[in-house]
Amino acid sequence: VEVWFSLVDKESRVKDYQKYLEENILKMNHKVFGQVVVLGSSSFIPFMQLNPAERRTVVEDILGIDMISKMFTVLKARLSTHDHDIKELKRDLKTEEKVLATLKDNLKKWKDSFEEEQTDLQEEIDGYIRTQSEILQKASDCMKQIEDYDLSKLTDEMDDIQEIINQNNSKLSELNTRADITKNSIKKIQDLEGSCPVCESDIDKKKIMEMVNHRTSEWEEYSEQVIIVNDTLKTNKILLTNLRNNIQEINAKQSELEKYKNQMELVSSKKTQAEKYLKDRLCKRDEAIAEFGKKKQASEDNITDMAENITKMLELLEYYQYLYELFKDSGVKSKIISLFVPIINKNISHIKGTNKNKIR
Repeated sequence: VEVWFSLVDKESRVKDYQKYLEENILKMNHKVFGQVVVLGSSSFIPFMQLNPAERRTVVEDILGIDMISKMFTVLKARLSTHDHDIKELKRDLKTEEKVLATLKDNLKKWKDSFEEEQTDLQEEIDGYIRTQSEILQKASDCMKQIEDYDLSKLTDEMDDIQEIINQNNSKLSELNTRADITKNSIKKIQDLEGSCPVCESDIDKKKIMEMVNHRTSEWEEYSEQVIIVNDTLKTNKILLTNLRNNIQEINAKQSELEKYKNQMELVSSKKTQAEKYLKDRLCKRDEAIAEFGKKKQASEDNITDMAENITKMLELLEYYQYLYELFKDSGVKSKIISLFVPIINKNISHIKGTNKNKIR
């Protein structure tokens, strides 16, 4: 059977055994062992010649208070790290506070801007409502004027008057014709002298006068009827003109009413669009406010957590500082060493003197 050993492993094991022997069995290193356990006369001089730091190390190992130095070193590093962490956290807290302040300022500006926009939109909608009211009033007045007239009745009346005018015109034409005929006959009768051109008998002047008077009476009667018909015709024409004007006015009012209807549809459409836009903006405002609220709450929660952590870390820092003061050279360790070093020096001096006497 062949067994192979690694020199590296062997050397490392020896070092481990040496370390275990010093730390767990002897509770001291080789230097301390040489200074304390080995009491040769030659060994006291190196110890007395050690610098203060080395003598402190020897005494710490003898008294078992080297752990205080290790704890002080660890505590010093931890205190520095903890102080750095607190500064970082305070810096983060200030940054978060600035973020929160900016968030609140942006929210206020956004609300002010939206309220201004909302006011403008509401004024626009109110303007549409006022316009609608004005249009409705005008349309109502127009409807009343249209209702005051019966268009079909006016049309019938106009047709009847037109028929009367046509009849009067025919009658007037007939009367004028008869009057002209009568007038011509009177002239012919007045021109008769001597014997009759037909029967060649003598014409009676008295009879001629009677005929002239008779024809003249007829002509005068026709003339009076012409005047009456003309007056009637004139009156009917005036009535016809008035009826036509009334019908034209009704048609104009109907056109105006149609215009008002179109205007009302246009204004209603714009009002509906403005109301829809305002509603959408209100929904977006609520969503934005809710989102701002979430961010604000998250920022406030972060600030609260940071403040609580800073408070806890400051309390721990105060505790570390207390331990730091306790474990530093001017603290407990220094007092222990100041108590035992004189005793050790005294014993060493006593042992040194005894050894010198033995040599003599």
